[in-house]
Amino acid sequence: MLNALYDKVLPQLMSRFREREEIVKMEVFSAFKDLMRQSQGRSADVGDAMEEDGADASAGAGHPISKLLDVEKVMKSVQKQLKDKSFKTKERCLELLRELILVLDGG
Repeated sequence: MLNALYDKVLPQLMSRFREREEIVKMEVFSAFKDLMRQSQGRSADVGDAMEEDGADASAGAGHPISKLLDVEKVMKSVQKQLKDKSFKTKERCLELLRELILVLDGG
């Protein structure tokens, strides 16, 4: 279920980072951050499930959530938003990056 959620919801949320309305943009950042926060506790469960399927848990980026989350696309999207003049947008981007670091255990 987590795979389906990441496949369907994350691309939609990342495409909405470019919203013109600041209030909508803040809500999108909050939703993205909340989704990552909810998956943080489940990262061990995802790793166990992958090991049971015979997949190597150390393959790829080295963290089960990073296999579900395309970190490079997230970083590119956030980097574009950091160029925005709005202080609130920059603040939310940094909060999102902080949450990403926490989810990836510093990775």
